[in-house]
Amino acid sequence: MSAAEPMETEGGDFFGQPENTVQSDLDVPEPMADIDAIDPATVRQPKTRFTFERGYRKESGHPKFPWHRLVKQRADHLITAELARWSECDELPTLSTKRMKSMPFAFPWDIKEIKDELEHPEKLQEWNDMICMSNVVPMLIYTPTLFALLMSAPSGRQPTDANWLPPVLLSTTVLRKYMQIMHFLSINKSLLTVFRRRDVLASGGRMFAKRIDMLSNVVLQNRQFVELARCESIEQALEPRFEQVFYELAELFASHTYTYIKAVEVTILRLCNLDPDETKPLESLLLESAVPDPQAERINPFSERLLGDWRKHNAGYVNRLYQLRKQPLPVASEERLHSDNVRSVNKEAVWLLAKRLVDEVPV
Repeated sequence: MSAAEPMETEGGDFFGQPENTVQSDLDVPEPMADIDAIDPATVRQPKTRFTFERGYRKESGHPKFPWHRLVKQRADHLITAELARWSECDELPTLSTKRMKSMPFAFPWDIKEIKDELEHPEKLQEWNDMICMSNVVPMLIYTPTLFALLMSAPSGRQPTDANWLPPVLLSTTVLRKYMQIMHFLSINKSLLTVFRRRDVLASGGRMFAKRIDMLSNVVLQNRQFVELARCESIEQALEPRFEQVFYELAELFASHTYTYIKAVEVTILRLCNLDPDETKPLESLLLESAVPDPQAERINPFSERLLGDWRKHNAGYVNRLYQLRKQPLPVASEERLHSDNVRSVNKEAVWLLAKRLVDEVPV
């Protein structure tokens, strides 16, 4: 099947609330915006508490435009980043032709030595464990602008099928690719000195640890979250009385996942000698949007693949969480995975992550 060929869907059994049914929590409901018709330059609203329907934005039903204008989208909804557009974006720092060629946009996945090192089974397991230990969850996200840049065609070349990406990916797919690229950049001598690379990685480590500590504190201070985490089994946790608790806890882990990905993106940009703290417009390249509705029209052509990836990633993720906890609990498989979810955030994964944070606290 070619990248441009639409996939069959599985009908209405995929996750989420249809976009046109999302209700605003403002006094006067806002009309649902056509995200494809939004000019990203005009969408600048104050941030507030994270919600699935609006991300960190103030208005429900009017999600943050998911991509920078470096990104283009085809009629079949696939996206790619065009490096040639960089020079047209006056707000972005000027990069010389020589500098642009040394950047990891597009990342050289086709070089065998690099590919072999980054896809070594032991390294992949190490990165997968890092993702599990970071308390992020496998969930659907709009394909990040930075991810599209890293997967784009080299400047001056026409994009191939490999450079065109689905508009939505799994967070864990993105994070593992980011960690592979971050590892490559940490040993790449062409962009930064060894001392600067060490400084950037240390700063990134502090950001990651701070995010995890903040998440832990929020979970432990919420009596209902703790009660849910102390359930003896996932079946007990899935009782109707915990439905709203799951929703709020899933939203919390989704918020953490988004913010953690952004911290990784900041580290990658800094390893490229592009610091969003020093050049604020670079922040527009970072992931920030509402959680995509899995039943939205733009996602339907990809839902079969996404559903398969979602089950695979969550089964492996939940399986590893059981193993890391060293508890005599059943190991999940794709067939045995409890697929109950809140807007693509798996409840079994949320419950196990909460248990990891709560189990060490005395009753």
